Amino acid sequence: MANVLANIGGGAELLEHGIRYVQVGAPEPDKVEELQADLKAKGLQAIGLTALYLEEDTVATEAASQAWVNAFDAAVKMGIDLALSSIKADEEMRPKVCDWLKTMGDEAAQRGITVALETHPSLVHNAEVALKTMDATDHPNVRINYDTGNISFYTDGADAVTELKKIAQYVVSAHLKDHSGNFDEWDFPTLGTGAVDFAGVKGVLEDVGFQGPWIMQAPGDMKQAVAHLRSLGFGQ
Repeated sequence: MANVLANIGGGAELLEHGIRYVQVGAPEPDKVEELQADLKAKGLQAIGLTALYLEEDTVATEAASQAWVNAFDAAVKMGIDLALSSIKADEEMRPKVCDWLKTMGDEAAQRGITVALETHPSLVHNAEVALKTMDATDHPNVRINYDTGNISFYTDGADAVTELKKIAQYVVSAHLKDHSGNFDEWDFPTLGTGAVDFAGVKGVLEDVGFQGPWIMQAPGDMKQAVAHLRSLGFGQ
């Protein structure tokens, strides 16, 4: 779905700002219809499901595999082709985790799903490590969810546009989040008021044929955030 502007979660109040698409948590297998009914009642449509975020002690486990497969199956039932998640693992775990991601990529491919890994440490948080992970995984159904605010938060001196240029071909979704630009500073202001160059991000991804979605995360003042993004041409 090209150039869709969405939000992580939210209710009917999103409609006041012209937002009807959302990323939501993957439901349990027996809760899919309930979630669909709830979204319909609110006038919203899910464009991505959040699969279980994984830490060092949970990634590449049988439980993790089952959780992700359940999320893939829920996505199929809901007519969604995007599952977003995060893996946190140290460098020593990379071979094991990337082998596991290949297996999950096969499961996703069988269902017409693409997995988008968020820019979190320590395997995807900047271009250098993300490229290593993409090369080692080498699966067309395992890609990147680019969080614009995470880049300068997790990597000292990094810039969202500069890093994006190096990995843009792997990005299948974007979390739009602003940041102060200062390393390790928990300061994510209203979109358009921080250091992130959203116009630059949009230009880089459009140059490689990015189809979206653009998903707001921690937008701050929603009215102001949406107005800023719309002024730059984000979203339908």
